Amino acid sequence: MGQLIKKDFRLLYRIEPLVIVLLFGFIMNTSDQPISFAAALIAIFLVINIAQYEDKNESRTFLNSLPNRRIDIVKVKYLEGFIFGVIGYAAAFVMKLPFTIITENTVSFSVFIVLVSMMTVLFMLAIFYPVYFAFGMVATYVSTFAFVVVLMFLRPFIYMLSTPNQVVFSIVLIICMAFYVLSYSMANSIYAKKDL
Repeated sequence: MGQLIKKDFRLLYRIEPLVIVLLFGFIMNTSDQPISFAAALIAIFLVINIAQYEDKNESRTFLNSLPNRRIDIVKVKYLEGFIFGVIGYAAAFVMKLPFTIITENTVSFSVFIVLVSMMTVLFMLAIFYPVYFAFGMVATYVSTFAFVVVLMFLRPFIYMLSTPNQVVFSIVLIICMAFYVLSYSMANSIYAKKDL
């Protein structure tokens, strides 16, 4: 599994992921958006970018010819959801620093906001991965547009979660994690039966 994770991270050393980080970091930080919103967009589009690259180069067919179980391939993708959630927040945080210096505002680190952006990422990826494993490249292109639209509708909800309320936050966290686990089971089932 470690090799599969390394393979995906090597794909980040290309120009497209850098453009994604700079574009969303700039757009979100010049507008009145919570940092969790920018973090979620960056993380999701990095995942989609890797998926598009894999499909274009038929990487999944190659991976299945190696001694990798399909369950391991799915497991790695879902584990990477957490990793990319953290990367998305870190990238958004770093991109926000120059704007806070120019405007003389402050940017504060908050574990709570990290968790909000993480939940947003996991919720979106819980929808994306089963569709991706079922339909491949078609799903990645449709998802690119759909996720922007959905995140715009989720923006008030993200704002609400950004205001600490332990009861609401705990309920949403449990629902989000349960949805992610259910999505993992669905993706496993879909990919196990898929002909490549």
